[in-house]
Amino acid sequence: MGPEISYPLYDGGERQAVVEASRQTRAVAVAEYRKTILAALGDVEGALLDRAASEAETARLDRAQARMQDDMTALQARLSAGFASQLDVLAAQDHGIALQSEAVENYRARLEAGLTLFAALGGGWLTANPPETKP
Repeated sequence: MGPEISYPLYDGGERQAVVEASRQTRAVAVAEYRKTILAALGDVEGALLDRAASEAETARLDRAQARMQDDMTALQARLSAGFASQLDVLAAQDHGIALQSEAVENYRARLEAGLTLFAALGGGWLTANPPETKP
């Protein structure tokens, strides 16, 4: 006899159930993928906002430190002329030190924001033992 083909005419909906299960599995995978993408975009957006805020703060602190330098120059002239006391100079220096401390903290925050942005954009970290490269 010749070749035969065997195909069930009725399977009780089993093929349709398998197709539907595959569709549901795909729908779940797509939803999880979208959730992951949205979370990643949220991380990038947050890191960009943090970086922008720290850069704006840097500009503000730079202006404040420049004004502080001008004020200290004027205060030194007033001190030399006898119109200001050493206490005034010490108070101004204290304010200057506070500004410098703020600038250091802002610099740390700016670096941290940059690292967060780097990681959010998919940047990797170097391991302690990098793979060997062949020359």
